[in-house]
Amino acid sequence: LAQGSQGLKVLRMGLKGAQLGGHFLSMSQVFVASLLANSEGSEGSDAAGSVSVKVRNLPGEELCNFQMQGETLQDLKRELSDPQGPMSKRLRTSSLNFYTVADPSKQLDLQSQVRTLSSELVIKQADVEDWLEQFPDVGTFLEAMRDNKFDPESENFDVTWTAKTAKKVPLREAVCLVQEALSGVLTHADSESQFVQTFGKLTAGAESWNMLHLGMLQTFDGGMRRLKHFAFEHWLDLARTVATSMVSQDPSPVVLLLRLERGTIAGLNDLGTAFPRNFPQNLQNHLTVCDARPRLCWTGVFRPLLSFDWDIQREGIESFRTALAAAEQDEPAEFGALQPHEICQMVHVQLRLSSIRVAEVEGPINEVCVKILAQLLRYKLKILPFQSETELQDQMACFECGKDHRGTLMLIKGVPASRQGTFFRRPCPHRMVLCYNTEDADSNEASTHNVEKSRL
Repeated sequence: LAQGSQGLKVLRMGLKGAQLGGHFLSMSQVFVASLLANSEGSEGSDAAGSVSVKVRNLPGEELCNFQMQGETLQDLKRELSDPQGPMSKRLRTSSLNFYTVADPSKQLDLQSQVRTLSSELVIKQADVEDWLEQFPDVGTFLEAMRDNKFDPESENFDVTWTAKTAKKVPLREAVCLVQEALSGVLTHADSESQFVQTFGKLTAGAESWNMLHLGMLQTFDGGMRRLKHFAFEHWLDLARTVATSMVSQDPSPVVLLLRLERGTIAGLNDLGTAFPRNFPQNLQNHLTVCDARPRLCWTGVFRPLLSFDWDIQREGIESFRTALAAAEQDEPAEFGALQPHEICQMVHVQLRLSSIRVAEVEGPINEVCVKILAQLLRYKLKILPFQSETELQDQMACFECGKDHRGTLMLIKGVPASRQGTFFRRPCPHRMVLCYNTEDADSNEASTHNVEKSRL
C-alpha cells in the first residue's frame, strides 16, 4: 500500500510538471482505479467471484464504484466505455490505455487478467480528441485531402475551398480521418495524438498565406497550380513520420512555413539538400526560379525553425523579433562545419521538439547540433550520458528553467535500445532528445541470428 501511495504521489507530481511544461500528457484525462477481488465463497452475495472497481481522479475524488463483469482489461475497458456505463459522463472516447502506478510508462496488454494485477491501475484516456479541438482545422484539411479538393487535376477540385468556409468535420469523424492517415504504418499508443500535434503545427497559418489560396494558384502555369496539394501531402507524410518513427541518420527534406518580423506567413523554406520526393519536376523548376530552392545556410535554417517553434500569441511578437535579430547577428561559429545530413537531422529533431517535445534519435547525434538549437531557441540545456532510470529521474527533478530561457532541453546519450518508446510516455516538464544505442539492437539481432543458425 505504501509503495502504491508513493507511486501515485510521483505520478501526480509528474503530471503537474507536464502541465506546467506543456507536455502532451497535459491534454490527457487520467484516472486511477482500485481493484478488489471479491471472495468466491461469499454466500448470498451477487458480487461473489467478481471484482470491485473504484475509479477516482488524481485529486482523489471518487467517480464511480461498480462490480466488474468479466476477467480481463478488455472486459474492464468495455464496461468503462459503455455509453450507458458508470463512466459515461466522464469519458469522451472509447480509446483507453491502462498502466500500473508502479510503472506508468509501460502500457498493459488488454488480455491481462485483472485478478493478477497487484497494483492500482492508471487509466489514460486517449487525448487525440483534445488535440483535434486545439487544432480544429486538422479534420477539415484531412477530409479535403482525402477527397482531392486541393488538386486541380482531380474532378473533385474545389477552387473556392477554404478552411474557414468549409463545413466543419465532427470530432468523431476527425478521429477516423486521423486513423485512416496512419493506416498501414506501425503505430504506438500516442501516435494519433502526436500526428495531430505535428500536422496541426505544420499547417497552422497556412490559410493566411495568399500563395496557398487555391484561386490565386490557378493564375500560375505548370506545377505551381498544384503547390497546395503537394505541400499538404508533404506535411501529412512528415506528421506520419514524426508519429511513428525515430530521427534517422539520413533524414528527408523538411518544408516549413516562414514568418516575417511582423508575424505574418510569407513563404516556404525547404530545409534539405533536395526538394521533397512528392514535388514534381515542374513544381521544383518554378520554386527554383522563385528562389525557393532547398538551402541549408544559416539564414535558410534559423528563420523557419524560429517561425515553427515560437508561439506568437503567447510569447508576443516583440520577443520573436528579438530572437530573429539575435540569430541574424550571431551565426554560431560551429554551424559552418556541420555536414548537410547533420543539419537535416538537427531540423528533424527540432520538428519533434516543437510539436511533441520529445525527439528519439536512432544512434548518436552531433552535440553541436543540439547546442545550436538550444542557443537559437533559448532553451536551458543539460547533456547527460544514460546511466540508469533512477539517475535520470533525479537529474530531471533538479533541472529548472532560468529566467533568461524559454524552457529546458535535455540531451540523453547512449539510451539502451531496449528502452525505446518508453521515456516519451512519461510525464515530463522538459524537452528531451534521446539518442539510442544502435549497437544494442544490432547485438540482439546478431544473437538471434546465431541462435537460429545453430539450430540448422
